[in-house]
Amino acid sequence: MPSIRSVSNPRESGENDALQAAAAMRKGKVVDLTASLALTASRLSLAHHLPMADSIILATAEEFNASIWTQDSHLKDMAHVRYLPKAMLPKRPPVEHE
Repeated sequence: MPSIRSVSNPRESGENDALQAAAAMRKGKVVDLTASLALTASRLSLAHHLPMADSIILATAEEFNASIWTQDSHLKDMAHVRYLPKAMLPKRPPVEHE
């Protein structure tokens, strides 16, 4: 099953993680926001009280039978969502700036 993933701020997750995420996204598929997809997103937004951006992501996942990996707790019980709480992630050392 394909997945939808967002890239974190490189200062938070480290440059290596950001590069890995970017490489994974190159394997992904870019899709148009069609009128049908926008309508589905609007319905999801109203039904679940979600921000429109999250609704568009969720509608896209539903349309393409993709998984969404997220740390956003407001999406954790939604279909197509794989939720990983931030507390479960290992602590990262702070990034040093020159």
